[in-house]
Amino acid sequence: MPLHGLSGVVRKLAYRLPDHYPSHWLLMLLGDRVDSWSYHARRYLPFALPLAAALLLVRRARA
Repeated sequence: MPLHGLSGVVRKLAYRLPDHYPSHWLLMLLGDRVDSWSYHARRYLPFALPLAAALLLVRRARA
């Protein structure tokens, strides 16, 4: 699977380091976490943005 996005950048940094460095594996784990966060953001953002906008309008209307 080709590297893409911010997680791909983090993994490219990890691949520059030798496998026996702990920082290599920590960057690989960080790349996985970033990939997971981006998946969840893409999944929930279409629902969360309109809800946040509606809540902001209700709050402004009360003030």
